[in-house]
Amino acid sequence: MKNYLYLFIALILVSCNSSQPKKMIFNPEKPRAYKVSLVNDKLDIGYEVQCSFKQNDGKVLMETELKNISFSSGSEMDAEINKEYQGYVGSLIQNTFDKKGHNESEVESQRIFNTELLVVEFPDKEIQIGDTWQGKKSAKPDMFFETILTKYKCIKISNVEMVIEVEMIFESENDDQSGFGKKMTRNYKGNYTVDNNGVVKSAYLVTSGFSGLSEITGKLQITEIK
Repeated sequence: MKNYLYLFIALILVSCNSSQPKKMIFNPEKPRAYKVSLVNDKLDIGYEVQCSFKQNDGKVLMETELKNISFSSGSEMDAEINKEYQGYVGSLIQNTFDKKGHNESEVESQRIFNTELLVVEFPDKEIQIGDTWQGKKSAKPDMFFETILTKYKCIKISNVEMVIEVEMIFESENDDQSGFGKKMTRNYKGNYTVDNNGVVKSAYLVTSGFSGLSEITGKLQITEIK
């Protein structure tokens, strides 16, 4: 009798952790709030944002309100930079995404925060564990890079979410952005977790690169605020 009970429990656990292929689309149904932090050995930047969504002719209009911004670099300029950043608090960033998570709107060159980091791009097919695909985002407001080539790989599927491994490679039109004779680089590697609506729940990425003078390492974290 015990053997049958153990078998029954095992079958329930398997069904609760289904790894069946999923067709993912970006289809948010309610507002989301996030805390985003970028920390490395040069600076510490934090954002709190509120995202609202409107469906429009098969597209998603995402309006992101900047609720809070903090900046620290250990420099005597920190107070002045923070004061300037506070002028952006309460401002809105608008983007139009298609159902695959691609930004179709013109990107403001002076935007203070890259809202595309809050959206995962999906392929036009069912996704199963081990599948890989690519996407491309704008790197703005980065001063040195134009686009981000993102390599995706599905590593986990459950009934409620999907975990996707990402590698983001920042790209520039110029071979030498630094003025020091050596090419600057920037890379993010880690995992995104998205729910069944294709909306980001969290992300943890290790950042690395060459600044033109030295190597830089750090982390980017995105956490949904409940």
